[in-house]
Amino acid sequence: LLTHRDLPVSEDELFEAFFPEKEMDAARRSLQVALSSARAVLDVPGVESTIETVERTYRLKLRERDSVDVDRFERAADAALTAPARERTEQLERAERLWGGEPLPEDRYSDWAIPWRERLGDRYAAVLGALVDSYLRLGDLAAATEAGRKLVELDELNEAAHRSLMLVYARAGRRGHALRQYLECRRVLVAELGIEPAAETAQLQRRILAGEPV
Repeated sequence: LLTHRDLPVSEDELFEAFFPEKEMDAARRSLQVALSSARAVLDVPGVESTIETVERTYRLKLRERDSVDVDRFERAADAALTAPARERTEQLERAERLWGGEPLPEDRYSDWAIPWRERLGDRYAAVLGALVDSYLRLGDLAAATEAGRKLVELDELNEAAHRSLMLVYARAGRRGHALRQYLECRRVLVAELGIEPAAETAQLQRRILAGEPV
């Protein structure tokens, strides 16, 4: 319901997502137990339920003073990524602090959660990538390194993230770290996707290996 926010979700959609192997009556009973547990956590006594039920559909109906951490992060990320250059670093740092970690980790492989999780992950990656660039412009190599590591940890198949971290290491004079990062990038791409790093990544590795400025 949270991922659909103000849109109603049908009973059948919930059955398919959470109780696909149960008969309809058993699935309906399980759904009612789950809804009751959710209402016990979310609802305030004497106030209309946060979960609205209409003709076998359900909708999360947040109250005016309710807030969701994901919403706060997305608003901050959107503002930071479009902020003027002089304000961008501070706003990006604020957005990064609002990231609460992997969303819905218990439902990592659930079909209904994947698009929502990927959208948030992509937004966080954009914030981290912009932070790396911003710190590099400011010459803050320590902060750029930390942001670059977080970017790689977020998605080890993100070749651009590996490349950014290689660049940061090289500019910090950590040539060995930069070259090892290339090897790690290549290892992951070959093992997981069966491909070699892109020409841009290989060229950066060759320039670092030759001691050229990057």
